Amino acid sequence: MTTPKADNRRSSSAPGQNLTTRGTNTEMASRLTEPVLLGFAVLAIRNRVKR
Repeated sequence: MTTPKADNRRSSSAPGQNLTTRGTNTEMASRLTEPVLLGFAVLAIRNRVKR
């Protein structure tokens, strides 16, 4: 008897819903750019506070 493994990925799509190739690529690009943009926002706020 096997136990199902939990999928800990954060996903904007519903569980069990398959995305098209374009949707998958968009989701991957979003996952890569969101942390970068968040980092830029933190640096911008830090720069404003330091003045």
